[in-house]
Amino acid sequence: MTTTIRPEMGLRDRYQLFRPIGEDEAAEIFFARDLSDDAPVRVRLFRAEAFPDRAARRAAMHQLAAALDWKHPGALALRELGVEGDRLYTVTERPRGALLRERLASGERMALALAASVVERALEVIEAAIVAGIAHPGLTPDNVFLNPYGGVEVGDLGQPIALAALGATPAAGALRSTAGGSDRPTGDCRRTSL
Repeated sequence: MTTTIRPEMGLRDRYQLFRPIGEDEAAEIFFARDLSDDAPVRVRLFRAEAFPDRAARRAAMHQLAAALDWKHPGALALRELGVEGDRLYTVTERPRGALLRERLASGERMALALAASVVERALEVIEAAIVAGIAHPGLTPDNVFLNPYGGVEVGDLGQPIALAALGATPAAGALRSTAGGSDRPTGDCRRTSL
């Protein structure tokens, strides 16, 4: 499927949104279905206050556009981005596994070798993204997925840092630099809480 920026079509014209699967300070996250090819997807619908004006949305879309056609076997591909009213949205592949946070919350102990392997594989994806000029808001148990075959998938690549959260994040410079017209993020985009 070709990735696209779709400001002309409404989100609900293209996707059937199912139940919300999560939220953070900037967005609501849904499982959904792409009505054009029936593919299962993950939609992140940013709150209007995350990018409160046209300039903020434009800067965020510029940062996200770098990730549109970037592919990596350990990353959830960004399929589409757009604006619905005054809310930015992104559409990625649906993860094939469970959130790392769910695994950690289950109480089941993770072998040290497995835990080290998960962190190493996730950081390899982040490193490849940074080399490609793609920012990441921070590696957390909420954007690392463990698939049933032992693989690791990282989500939220290219996702902009919400303006409300900018002041204290190491990745703040990445959004500021793209807003100024640079094609490559700067600063340390490798914040992690794993």
